[in-house]
Amino acid sequence: MPRLQRADRVFAIVAIVLGLLYAVATPPMRAPDERHHVRRLVQIASGGIAGQVPIPGGVHDFARAGKISSRNLRRQPTLPFSRDDWRALAAIELEAERPVAFAGDRSLAYSPLPYLPAVATTVVGLRQGARPLVLLYAARATLLVAGVLCLVWALRLAGDAQWLLCGIALLPTVTFLRSCVSADTLTTAFAFVLFAAILRLRDHDGARDGPAWSDLLLLSAAGVSVALAKVAYVPLTLAAAPAVFGRLRGRRHGRAGAVAVVVLPWVVGAAWLALLGEDFATGDLHRASPDTQLALLVQHPATFVQAFAQTWLSPDGIGSLTRSLVGRFLLLNLRLPWPLVLACLALLGFLVLTLPATIAPRPAERALFLLGALGCIVLMSVGAYLKWTSVGNDSIQGIQGRYLVPCLPFVLYALTPPRRWRRAVSPRVVAAVLLVVAVTSNLWALVAIVRATWAA
Repeated sequence: MPRLQRADRVFAIVAIVLGLLYAVATPPMRAPDERHHVRRLVQIASGGIAGQVPIPGGVHDFARAGKISSRNLRRQPTLPFSRDDWRALAAIELEAERPVAFAGDRSLAYSPLPYLPAVATTVVGLRQGARPLVLLYAARATLLVAGVLCLVWALRLAGDAQWLLCGIALLPTVTFLRSCVSADTLTTAFAFVLFAAILRLRDHDGARDGPAWSDLLLLSAAGVSVALAKVAYVPLTLAAAPAVFGRLRGRRHGRAGAVAVVVLPWVVGAAWLALLGEDFATGDLHRASPDTQLALLVQHPATFVQAFAQTWLSPDGIGSLTRSLVGRFLLLNLRLPWPLVLACLALLGFLVLTLPATIAPRPAERALFLLGALGCIVLMSVGAYLKWTSVGNDSIQGIQGRYLVPCLPFVLYALTPPRRWRRAVSPRVVAAVLLVVAVTSNLWALVAIVRATWAA
């Protein structure tokens, strides 16, 4: 137990400190899709889950003021943000008496669940007439705290895999996004809780005593939360199948119960898509043509396969996705240097090699953990191919490495080497190595963000 307590305390302290620094250093709406997420928050707080709903005119103006249009944005080393920019955003009032019809945008596909903590503060802010800039920073702080607390819970549940989860959760990209207004914060946290719940259930695999049904309830809740946060991650629930069936083997109606636990998130995810209906297409890029792309996918699937391979398997694609997974900031234009990227990857390898002997996935578990992650990649690729990709493009547009973060624990667990290749390492050494790499890479990112924005 001391090891477990030390891991969650280390994470909580470092994550909160770095998170607050990122929240202050990152200018308003200089994070991926932050202006879209702010409007989605206000839409939900105004009573609109899907469909058109009036939002305060000041929020609409605030989102428009934060828009940056540039075809070569990712090639720009800086995104200057001056005091005048700050004053202009701070001067925008809520103007609740001037409602503007809002039907949603690209963030509409997210259900209210990953926004709930920030929705609560947004409701209070709207009632108090708070300015949009205040709503943004309140949402950042609320999501940061909620994300950290949820991940601390995942660490407590994960047992001997705690340090691995801690290392992933402190990667620069993950830490940066946790400090912004984004659905990624709790989506990632839900996926980590799902992973930890599977390991917890696995620890009781085959036992006749213990909190079986509470474990199953936790697993079901985590799976449903992942489905509602982002439907593309539903395949991760496949990883639960071996533990669930092993836990219920021999119980009356056990097989039917196991099927229900595994299938429930898929049903909930499908129900959410059905609720959205035609609104799911809201926010499609002008360059995209979902109907044309769907016809191309059905009639010429080889075209999609080629684009998939170019995106995920080509050297350029692998390099870009790896860098984006570990360290890309602001509007994805600022990159962590390769030496620090490699150091973070080496940290993850070190954490896998120092996993205790109790972590020994069976062949079926390895297969289903990898299958779940691959299913997520295929689903998000199909979605991006239909909604974001220009017709006939040779790669899938809109795919980013950060989308792989929820899958990372499942992949690394599945790739855990045999026990004879691993080495027992003191938790103090593990914590020291983790802190050196995580703090160094995140501090570099913080300095780079300030230099690329406030000091530019």
